[in-house]
Amino acid sequence: MNPSVSSCAACGTANEPGARFCKGCGAGLLADGDPLLGQLVAGRYRLVRPLGEGGMGTVYLAEQPMGTTRRNVAVKVLKGPPSELARARFLRECETVVQLSHPNTIQFFDAGALADGRLYIAMEYVEGRPLTAAIAEGPMPWPKVERLVEEIGGSLAEAHRQGIVHRDLKPDNVLLARHGDDEHARVLDFGIAKQREREDGPELTVAGTIIGTPAYMSPEQLAGADVDARSDIYALGLMTFEMLTGRRPFQGSTPFDWATLHTTHPPPSFDDFPATRELPQRARDAVYRALAKEPEERQASVKQFVDEFRSLGASTGSGVSMAVGPSAPPPAASAPSPRAPRLLFAGAVVGAAVVAGLWFVLGPGAASVSPDAGVAVEPPRAEPDAGPPPVRRAWLQIVAATDDTDDPALALGPPDGRCAVIRPNGKVLLEVGAELLVRGDGSPAPELEVVVDADRSGPYRVDLLVTRRRDEAVNVASDLVGSTALDIDEVAAGEGHRYVRIKNRSARGNVCLDAVGVYLR
Repeated sequence: MNPSVSSCAACGTANEPGARFCKGCGAGLLADGDPLLGQLVAGRYRLVRPLGEGGMGTVYLAEQPMGTTRRNVAVKVLKGPPSELARARFLRECETVVQLSHPNTIQFFDAGALADGRLYIAMEYVEGRPLTAAIAEGPMPWPKVERLVEEIGGSLAEAHRQGIVHRDLKPDNVLLARHGDDEHARVLDFGIAKQREREDGPELTVAGTIIGTPAYMSPEQLAGADVDARSDIYALGLMTFEMLTGRRPFQGSTPFDWATLHTTHPPPSFDDFPATRELPQRARDAVYRALAKEPEERQASVKQFVDEFRSLGASTGSGVSMAVGPSAPPPAASAPSPRAPRLLFAGAVVGAAVVAGLWFVLGPGAASVSPDAGVAVEPPRAEPDAGPPPVRRAWLQIVAATDDTDDPALALGPPDGRCAVIRPNGKVLLEVGAELLVRGDGSPAPELEVVVDADRSGPYRVDLLVTRRRDEAVNVASDLVGSTALDIDEVAAGEGHRYVRIKNRSARGNVCLDAVGVYLR
């Protein structure tokens, strides 16, 4: 066998050099010589092989001795070493998930730190596949969707009873475990969940941060507003639509596309899909109501959504109880409406910047640029009851950089994955054409955009300034992390600025700057 070809430890399939996942079984592949393989974590978990690798870290299959036998455990080792903020987020995740014991929730066992400071979390190992893989096979049978909705709803209902909102519910975070001839749902990754009853604790989210996955975020979540259980109901409505039809109700390609679709567009009719033309009206109404733009127009609880979807709780024989108290009688179901929600534009762009990213446990640097991962979300650019105004972006050119910057010429044009790398304390100066001066226009819409490849950055903090001349500057925002849309009205209302200056304030981490743009109206 060619020594450069990676052999999968799970199934033995030979994979091409550089492959991250096995083409035979889909298991994660790591480079030979991973120092953690074979290591004993916390004196209990011996890491056997990688199961998957992502922006947050790597998940390993591990073995834990249990008397004369062993049990399989999934151990997630996070990238690190972590900042204090990341450590606090990690501890919050542990406190959150340890409270959950529903049979349709992945169980949490243990957490701690490796000798090198990296954090780990040990959890139940379940053989299965993500719900994403099942949806990719096409529309799912109605009885199976009923059962999965009930099971996912049961997991969420327990979390909501304890004041926990998932906030990143999506098919990738639902594992289908096989039991006999059936597959049953197990919900995982409550790691960016919010405990509504712990508002007295330290604030662990940077002001203005939007957390979640754009394809499955509720309008209020996209607006940066406070969210509750009804945001999870919206995400479950999206997933239910996708399971029934085989496609998402909205088809976006950029974060701004998703924000516009979720906040202003109604979902398509079930009659548009052959698989759902015979779908019971009660189920249609339940999904449409869950997808209402205004949270108060959705079901009051996830149990209420499940009951409406299944015609007031008629048994489907799944054997899994919701185990929640009675809900209020369901009001009339609402049909999809094209109007934009009131709350969205009231709070979407308040403040100097909207900083976004998938924080999860890691904090800065955990975001991905995929629409299916936590990324920078451009806030809506429209007034209430009006469509978004025409917007285009001009991408700026670096005209000067300190010696602390590598490849500054690459931060040109639209985002393309090529970066200018600003090392600690480095600076770059970008020029705006004379006809494109940056001006605050008094609207809640952003004027500037900074695109950072978070997977290749961090830990870092960015200061952004606008200048009329090279020797003077007005500070727009400080300590930014992640891709960012900026409203500069408070500091530069009506004034024209020729340059944008960006500085990496970190003493340790690099900033991978992909692009900087100015919005034109």
